[in-house]
Amino acid sequence: MSAGAAPLLPPPSAIDRLIGALALLVWRGVGLAVLLAMLLHPRWRARALRCPAPPPGRAWLHGASRGEQAISRAIRPLFAEGVWPTALALRGPVEGALPAPLDLPLSFEAWLRRARPTRLVLIEAELWPGWLAACRRHGVPVLLLAPRERRGLPRWRRSGPLGRALLAGVRVLPAGEVGDLKALDPYHPEPAPGAALPGALIGLSLRAGDAARVVGAHQRLPPPRPPLVLCPRHAAEVPEALAALQRAGLQAARLSGGGARPGDDALVLDQLGHQAAAARVAAAAVLGGSFTAEIGGHSPQDALRAGVPVVVGPHTASNAAGLGPARAQAPPLVFDAPDDEDGLTGAIAAALRRGPGPPPLVGQAPLQTVATALPLPRTQPERPARPLLRPLRPLWALGLRAHRAWAGRPTPPPLPVVVVGGLSAGGTGKTPLVGLLAARLPGAWVGARGVGRPAPGPRLRIGRPGPLPVAGLGDELELLRRRGHPALSCPEKRALAPAAAAQGARCLVIDDGLQSWGLSAHLRIVTLDLRRPTGGGLLPAGEAREGLDALQRVDLICLYGGAAPTQPAPVPAPPLPEGVPLLRAWSRPVGWLRRGQRCPLGARSGVVDVAVGIAHNGDLLALLLDLGLRPREVISLPDHGALPPLPPGCVLTEKDAARLPAEADVWALILELRLDADGEAALAEALAGCGLGPG
Repeated sequence: MSAGAAPLLPPPSAIDRLIGALALLVWRGVGLAVLLAMLLHPRWRARALRCPAPPPGRAWLHGASRGEQAISRAIRPLFAEGVWPTALALRGPVEGALPAPLDLPLSFEAWLRRARPTRLVLIEAELWPGWLAACRRHGVPVLLLAPRERRGLPRWRRSGPLGRALLAGVRVLPAGEVGDLKALDPYHPEPAPGAALPGALIGLSLRAGDAARVVGAHQRLPPPRPPLVLCPRHAAEVPEALAALQRAGLQAARLSGGGARPGDDALVLDQLGHQAAAARVAAAAVLGGSFTAEIGGHSPQDALRAGVPVVVGPHTASNAAGLGPARAQAPPLVFDAPDDEDGLTGAIAAALRRGPGPPPLVGQAPLQTVATALPLPRTQPERPARPLLRPLRPLWALGLRAHRAWAGRPTPPPLPVVVVGGLSAGGTGKTPLVGLLAARLPGAWVGARGVGRPAPGPRLRIGRPGPLPVAGLGDELELLRRRGHPALSCPEKRALAPAAAAQGARCLVIDDGLQSWGLSAHLRIVTLDLRRPTGGGLLPAGEAREGLDALQRVDLICLYGGAAPTQPAPVPAPPLPEGVPLLRAWSRPVGWLRRGQRCPLGARSGVVDVAVGIAHNGDLLALLLDLGLRPREVISLPDHGALPPLPPGCVLTEKDAARLPAEADVWALILELRLDADGEAALAEALAGCGLGPG
């Protein structure tokens, strides 16, 4: 940790640690009861057990709601390893943020083992005891960024030994040292239809009593009065805003009712996420929370970033630094109002006369301060996914040996066969490599067991390329069929080669056949995901079906990392056998599949709803973040899980989209597998050695 951040609290003593351990035990006991209750409800069960985790090696940025996500967007360029922004989203999804794991025993530990973040930045005041204890145990450095001194921090400082124990190792960079980082948020939302009244007086983040103040001052202005937009901070303040407008005799609309219409005097934004867009077209703003000492004013940046003048009450200590540049501007963008009716009316009138202008100049010094204070990234080693099941691993190994003996000697196939497999069950890049090989080998068919195919129907199923979908192949095979490759699906993999020969195939590429010991092959390739090389250990403790010793009996090893080889791998490569050629591969997005038509990558932008049901759901979400998309609703499903009704324009993987009709109203992200130059040469040599080269 650099010198820019200081310890949040003094180091704990032995007594402090004992008190903290007891408190954490109580916290986990309560969390276990909550977890058991959540498991009884399908929606909350999925929230607790299937929270998407990032690909290992990313920085984890967490903020409670939309304001904190503005800070998250501002500091993202400081993280070379990529980021994973989360929010609790208990009141609904937060645009651009992914669901945060709940602080529940067992559930969060499993999430952290999958995620393996390089560092954790908690924005403003999100301090969860279970998170902090687990991060401390796993060596994840934690920074508390820009907390408000008037709210959460004083309580922790007064907590004595409990606070010192639970927050040990957490460092803090106070808001006073960086100002209001929301001013550096690069995102400028466009007003939604009906969500804004141009030239309005807007009330920002209104708290209890604020709406009545703003409406009263608005009514005391001389005509013609501007339209009025009220933005309650929480849903509980919406009835107060509507009542204040009704008492004033104003014709008011609600955003949830369709927004403003001709003739409306006022609009209440009773749906979250539209305040910034509405502020961009306002004439002046009044800052909520600035008339209450306990709050100290909310952030004014939604207005100031658009150059809209802001009227503030007498209590602005929580965001004083963010108001500083606007006060210093000539003419200033901040107008101070005393806590009386005439004073507020006069300040609003002055702000309206001033009108919008250039936004305050904010330099890059705050980001430089944050960069100095950030903890250095720390690589997290791969750990068992389910450590409590470690004692059962010998049983799995015994079952593997029995299965190998039962498979017997392989039968020579009637045509050349290439087998692509992985040590783990899914998410290691097998299917993309199968597609690459099928595209390069003339007359190639693809075959697999057909995971996800419906039970009724013949055991051997044939799918030829064409415009009409073929039901029953399984997800991966249907994906490859839609890409133009003829496919065979059969649970008995030994039957695939004779069936392919009967169809006139020149060769067969089998997806996921490494553990089929009774299957003869001319070339065996294993894909090894460098982000999860051991799969967290052998089943059932981890996801691996075989250990690294299986690499001794393959012809090629494809090292798959999900990113270009110029980027560092999140974990060091495991020991690899000598003499086995290596292919270095990565995936890159190249376009979208939309109603059966290929679209350019830039055709989908902005806010997206996402549904994902693959082995590692976070891989797709990380790609979307890197493309600049802002996930909103995230439907996380188990691998090959049934898709629920989807919102129009939902974003999916090609694998998930393969379960839908080709004309479905979804966007499927197309990924292309690339090999480095040495890998291309090694693959060409291996194929030629088996008589499988092109031509």
